[in-house]
Amino acid sequence: MSFSLLLFFCVIAKSALASNCTQNTIQVLASGGFTQLLRPDEGDYLLCLKYKDALFVNMSTPENRYCLFESWFKLGKLLGQNGTNATKLKIVHGMCLPKVCNARTYVDSGIPLIEKVKNLVAAFAPKYINESIVISAIVEDLLSTANITCSDDTETVGEVLSAGTNPGATLFVIVFFTFCACVVLCSLLHIILSMLEQPLATQEGPGYDGSKMPIAKPYYELNDHVNDGPSSFQQQTETGYIEYTTDSAHKKPSSRSAGEREAVTPLQWLIKTFSIQHNIERLLDTSKNEFPALNGIRVISMFWVILGHSLLLTIHPVLHTSFQIADIVTQFSFTLVQGAFFAVDTFFFLSGFFGAYKCIPMWKDKSFSLFTCLKIYFLRYMRLTPVYSIILLFFVSVFPYMGNGPYWRGFQLLSTNSSSICSKYWWTNLLYINNIYPMNASTLNSCMGWTWYLANDTQFFILLPIICYFFAKRPNVGYIIVGILVTMQISVTAMDVAQFDLLGAKSGSVGGDKDTYIYVKPWCRVTPFVLGIAFQHLYSESKRLKRKMSFTLFMILFSIAGILMASTIFGYYNEIVCPEDHPYCGYGLIAPGNWGLPGQSWQGYMYFSLTYLAWGLGIGILVMCFSHGWGGFVKHFLSNPVWVPLARLTYTAYLTHLILMTYSDYTTLNVTPISVDRMAQQTVAYVVLAYSCGLFCYLFFEKPIMNIMSSMLRR
Repeated sequence: MSFSLLLFFCVIAKSALASNCTQNTIQVLASGGFTQLLRPDEGDYLLCLKYKDALFVNMSTPENRYCLFESWFKLGKLLGQNGTNATKLKIVHGMCLPKVCNARTYVDSGIPLIEKVKNLVAAFAPKYINESIVISAIVEDLLSTANITCSDDTETVGEVLSAGTNPGATLFVIVFFTFCACVVLCSLLHIILSMLEQPLATQEGPGYDGSKMPIAKPYYELNDHVNDGPSSFQQQTETGYIEYTTDSAHKKPSSRSAGEREAVTPLQWLIKTFSIQHNIERLLDTSKNEFPALNGIRVISMFWVILGHSLLLTIHPVLHTSFQIADIVTQFSFTLVQGAFFAVDTFFFLSGFFGAYKCIPMWKDKSFSLFTCLKIYFLRYMRLTPVYSIILLFFVSVFPYMGNGPYWRGFQLLSTNSSSICSKYWWTNLLYINNIYPMNASTLNSCMGWTWYLANDTQFFILLPIICYFFAKRPNVGYIIVGILVTMQISVTAMDVAQFDLLGAKSGSVGGDKDTYIYVKPWCRVTPFVLGIAFQHLYSESKRLKRKMSFTLFMILFSIAGILMASTIFGYYNEIVCPEDHPYCGYGLIAPGNWGLPGQSWQGYMYFSLTYLAWGLGIGILVMCFSHGWGGFVKHFLSNPVWVPLARLTYTAYLTHLILMTYSDYTTLNVTPISVDRMAQQTVAYVVLAYSCGLFCYLFFEKPIMNIMSSMLRR
């Protein structure tokens, strides 16, 4: 009966509101309604704004404006929930109004009528008076706290640039067209010179040749060099220029003095730096390396991340039905989507693995030096930051002005006002602290929230030279440090689960914010990274001692890895499965999961504390097996050269994929239902679009910048 009364209140309020601002027939038809209270009803955005064109008639009626009513329905009050985690559902209602109407006044005019409706209920249905008091308070809160956005207030890129009020947008346009002009002109010159059969450069240019990595980088990256074997490591020493090629990091380096390198003309250098033809040769280079299977692991992990984000982004800007997600997240197949969270831990592991691949041999030949550490940190920062800063500048200064639709104005206001997260904290991204500052930072509460990964990886990277030093000089101490860090992660994660009621066991409602307190915090995610370092040492020692892995040992280890990783992925089903006798089957929306029920919390503590360790061990065992030549058709599939170019595009695809998803979601005219087929189609589309954008960013920004930096380091 509570929902019937609530619907009655909203319909009466809707009728009363309409009387304050006269709507014609077209405006009424284009507006949403309250007949489907818990389903967003945007109305017809295009009919409202372009009805003359749609109806093919010449009407002299006044111009319309489309506005969107968004508010939160506190469902938890009806269910008896209390506290900050009480369930809230988003109410969305489209309004097509005359151009002269003030949308805020239009909505506020309904508030005084709520008391009259409550009195009406008391007079004709007195037995429902108590419910009507509660519901009238809910409806009044809905109207008074509603966010009203109108499409005719949406600003465009052209308006912002012409007004000169956004220096960031102006700066991005300058940077963007400068790089594009350089790339296009140099590519054309490259074609012309090739037709004239003029060589672009001698064998050794001022920065690189076509077969060598162009950037000094003693670590595994999310981008260009994850599986070129380890990244290229370059350093200046007293004896001259030392470089490790991508074929093998332990190959004896060649040494040249600066005078031995042949010079090229400035024009030749410029063409080779920006030419698409030259840079795409590097992208498509599939020269063999020591760890070819990790290319496939890396790319498939990125596909998995996109799959997970495809589902998570369906809740933005709003769910098609407020309870629909409950049906999705309680299915066994959902664990495969939930498991995408661990794809990031695969990247953490590989980061530590390849970082140690370079750092451990380096420390064996020299004593610890703070200067060397600082140099490594500097090269790491300069490797990641240039293209990241360009995309960040685009996201903050230009992207909010590129769309339109019912939801876009709300997104624009949220992104561009002076108190927005990006306006206040964009600088934390460039310092790679956006996962810990402010302390409530999360994927949804930070600028370019998905880049929390880069912040974590950079923070872990600070530990890399130190841990590798001990593995090089005193391996036992290195393993002890890894053990301490793993134990710390397990303990701190368990304490956070208890302190912040992340299982919902104390409140009896939806659990606390795991995203803020566990998912993005480095002290809860460090385990896979340090395990990568430890497994690299194990691999290098087994290689040094020429120890072979027997088939029996391979089968045992491969089975253990499968069990660990399967348990991590499918173990979450015990949290989301809906028992038949449970009153609510909407985990994550209106009830705690199974681990929040009495006597079940120990399972939650075990899962959230130990899964990062289990996943890191599983990936480490697979890498060891593949590196020793075992793995059969799985290894051959992951080692296919087709993965190599995609692996090099992973960094830029990662940076851009959620921008594409955000644009798609917030420019939608009507939120559509969630289905497995739709999710599959979206995932494939986003993979193609993300890697297409990644290719553009690689050729026009990332690779030219890498070439410039390489030249600077060689001088």
